[in-house]
Amino acid sequence: RLKHSKEFKLAEEKKKVQSLPSISEASAASTTNTVQSNIIQALHKKKQWNIDDHRSIRIHKIIGKLITLDIQPFSIVEDTGFNELIKDAYPNYKLPCRTYFSQNIDLTKFSQETAVLRVIHFPEKHTGVHIKEYLQKGLETFEIPLSKIHLIVTDNASNMKAAVKNSGMSSIPCFIHTLQLCIHDSIFSQETIKEILTLCRGITTHFNHSPIACAKLKSIQQQLSTVPHKMKQDVPNR
Repeated sequence: RLKHSKEFKLAEEKKKVQSLPSISEASAASTTNTVQSNIIQALHKKKQWNIDDHRSIRIHKIIGKLITLDIQPFSIVEDTGFNELIKDAYPNYKLPCRTYFSQNIDLTKFSQETAVLRVIHFPEKHTGVHIKEYLQKGLETFEIPLSKIHLIVTDNASNMKAAVKNSGMSSIPCFIHTLQLCIHDSIFSQETIKEILTLCRGITTHFNHSPIACAKLKSIQQQLSTVPHKMKQDVPNR
């Protein structure tokens, strides 16, 4: 080794060179690692998140907020366009069915709250223009900007709808009033029922305008040992 130090160094260097992988081997190894990495990444991209995954829960909450704020039906999650939007935005997210949202949105703590802000004397005719003026006065008194008014519930009267619309706000018809109009129209579309109601109203009007008839009715009820009742006229819009 000492005598042939030069030859020994050359032999050692030759061994090192032989132990190194060739360029083709290194390139092949690098390519293999890259392919494996790309496959793993692709699998991760295609893998859908579990419904209880924290990323899925975050999107659940966003969709729930959309349903409540925009007054959307639960069936929106089944709409084709909405599904395409979610699929493109969150490829790993699996959109639950409508029952998932209807069963998980907590309505048990919901309680209806009402408050009367102001009562204003309204001597003018109840036109759309006048209603609009008084509506705006009420909002100005409490410094409520239109941007904070989500919806105004009104009956189906044209003057109320016009007042809200001309004030730059959105309105929604009262469900009960709308239902009552449907019932009223369906009843009076049948001549037989219409005749019966007209007859009953005539009888009620007679008793309401005749103290003698009312006294006689009360006497008969007492004789029959029944609870005394007065004749009541129906109010179609109530």
